[in-house]
Amino acid sequence: MNAARRCWQSFDLDEYLAYQTTKVVVIKDRFLGSLRLLVILFVWVYFGVFRIFLDQSYLAFEDMVAIIETSLEQPFEGLSVQTSLPYCANSSQIYLDEGQSSKWTLPCVTGSAAWISLPSRRDETLFVATRIKDATGASRYTLQPERHTVGITFTSQAYRHHRETGDERFVRTNDQVQTRLLDLEGQVMEGAIRKVNRFDIIDLSALLRSAG
Repeated sequence: MNAARRCWQSFDLDEYLAYQTTKVVVIKDRFLGSLRLLVILFVWVYFGVFRIFLDQSYLAFEDMVAIIETSLEQPFEGLSVQTSLPYCANSSQIYLDEGQSSKWTLPCVTGSAAWISLPSRRDETLFVATRIKDATGASRYTLQPERHTVGITFTSQAYRHHRETGDERFVRTNDQVQTRLLDLEGQVMEGAIRKVNRFDIIDLSALLRSAG
């Protein structure tokens, strides 16, 4: 009983319910106060304006890697007859230059897209032959090469991010995005692109108009 009484008497409630507060020191010095404000302002401007707003340092940037494939398809219908084309040898029209002298005309032929597109490498470049030679060395003009259609497909990838995470969000193909063809004025050429499977199909004539 005496031991319990002594224990209760030694129990200090103030000690157990005590708490700590920070000590506040007020420095009244205009030089140090101005220096402090300048340091705070510099930090806010550097990180808030330059690093975050302008440099967008909170984003992870990476160069994109892209694979572009092009193909050429011959027209199957709607070709003009050779007599209506002034550059064909059997044309019924007269093809004159500024000096009013007859220009050189050649027989016009058409065929598969394979030999018209040679020597394309099936990459980001596209070659369209407007003049060809046969095995005998005779020259011919391609009949209306502008009527061919171009197929373009691409795959872009943030390579390092995709390799490290395996996340398919870092890969985009042209069937996942809306592609547009713009003219020289930056205006969208409505209806110029048709999507067929993984290809964007564009008439070569529309592509030429877009390039000016």
